[in-house]
Amino acid sequence: VALAAVMLVVIVAFRRHFMPDTRLYRVIAGLMIGGIVGNLIDRLRLGFVMDFLDFYWKDYRPHFPSFNVADASICVGVGLYILLQFLAAGRQEKSSPAGGDSPQAPDGNAAR
Repeated sequence: VALAAVMLVVIVAFRRHFMPDTRLYRVIAGLMIGGIVGNLIDRLRLGFVMDFLDFYWKDYRPHFPSFNVADASICVGVGLYILLQFLAAGRQEKSSPAGGDSPQAPDGNAAR
């Protein structure tokens, strides 16, 4: 419960520091926040998280782990966030000037 509460506060309070304010990132934050709140409600109300989606094929064991909508929401939100960060890093790498062997300092001057 404590970890979920801390993560909820961190995402809500500092979202603008690590996510641009675009519609897609707001959806990602909503997925993560909604999933955290859903699991937190279960933990506070029941003492555990109720997993109710359990997929398997005939008698094949082991089967896919059971989960709930909140778990799926968190995983999709985090997965999209990670994917967008990789894509942004790739775009930034492509747009950096070619042949620039000396790293740039934050003020734009070459580091010494």
